[in-house]
Amino acid sequence: MAYTVDYGVPSLQLNVTTAQDVPSHPPINIIAYNTSSTSINVTWLPVPANHMNGIILGYRVLYRREDKPLAGFDNVTLNSSSFHVEITDLEFFTKYEIRLFGFTIAGDGSMSESSFCVTDESVPESAPPSFEVLTANITALEVSWLPVTEEDRNGIILGYLVTLTTTTGDVLSNVTVPGGETLSTIFGGLEIWTNYSAQICAFNSKGYGPWSAVVVGNTDEEGA
Repeated sequence: MAYTVDYGVPSLQLNVTTAQDVPSHPPINIIAYNTSSTSINVTWLPVPANHMNGIILGYRVLYRREDKPLAGFDNVTLNSSSFHVEITDLEFFTKYEIRLFGFTIAGDGSMSESSFCVTDESVPESAPPSFEVLTANITALEVSWLPVTEEDRNGIILGYLVTLTTTTGDVLSNVTVPGGETLSTIFGGLEIWTNYSAQICAFNSKGYGPWSAVVVGNTDEEGA
């Protein structure tokens, strides 16, 4: 017995694309490094292709001070062909938290883990406070001070420079006091019962900060 099979007319090929979704993975190989005392450069590689879930429209870089975790993030938005950004107008010698995600038309994707970066140092912004010149004896003066306030250090204080002059402005001595923890020094070999002027400034790896106001002190009189 014979049979005839009729396959009919072939149907048209139908291509179906599912709707886009948000990326299911953050960008990878995120690197953050400072480029100055007020800027940080951030680089990354794209969201892995099998996690894009659509067409990546761009990337958003979020950043905030690490010591202010309750503060909202500032952010910079880049197009999909950008894989680096320089964040500017930051604060001196400050640690920042940085996070990153890609987005599609469907919305924001998975956010990266936090990266951290510290901006570079800058010179101190203020002189040591409470600078005093006290009589040590008839031929010596002791000068003392308090540390530069933390927000004005702009780095690690490496020491202090103290200058002693006569009241007419002649420099008698410049003394470098190393380390940020030593907060006094003594000038000896001075004239009896004489006025002297002193100033101080702090320094870090970037240089010297501003001088303090002039403070006047006098050695003791003989037999006092």
